[in-house]
Amino acid sequence: MFPLNLTKIVEFLFRNIPNRFNVNQISRELKISVGSAYKILKSLEKKSVLVSRKIGNGIYYVLNLDNKEAENITELVLIESRNKSLSKNSHASIYAKDFKDGEKLSKAIILFGSILESKDAKDVDVLFIIGKGKSKAVEDFCMKLSSLRPKRANPLLMTMADFRENIKKQDEVITGILKKGVILFGEDTVINILRGV
Repeated sequence: MFPLNLTKIVEFLFRNIPNRFNVNQISRELKISVGSAYKILKSLEKKSVLVSRKIGNGIYYVLNLDNKEAENITELVLIESRNKSLSKNSHASIYAKDFKDGEKLSKAIILFGSILESKDAKDVDVLFIIGKGKSKAVEDFCMKLSSLRPKRANPLLMTMADFRENIKKQDEVITGILKKGVILFGEDTVINILRGV
């Protein structure tokens, strides 16, 4: 859909919110040439998809999630990333389909942990971003799912405010989930939570 390097840059910047990166860091992290990274960063900055800030001798970039185009591009990039990840991992894909029924109980669902890395995972870690009063329903849903599947579903429950606060304070576990997790549902919610962080 989008050029591969553009997709990599947008996803990298999103998954590392609120950190800022310069062109050399982005190039090194994503294993793309500095010239290619620079051209993409400048074109996205021109459209206000990214904002830059000069710090010392470097120019550092961050996604501008207040920009509607940035929001739309990011959402499409995350959907593409989810589809690619699940197509490569049949075990995670099966559980992703199971968690689809949890959409009505939550605002967003993020699959994370060993299920994404190994078919020998002992359980399935999943973050539910929920509204107040939904904890019991989500826990019951996961218990029921655990009784039907060989791997136990381990829900981590957070409100939107809790998730935002943990990203702001750079909580290691939650930033790790954002960096490596697969957003199964609610990309728009996660983007809205991270706007302005």
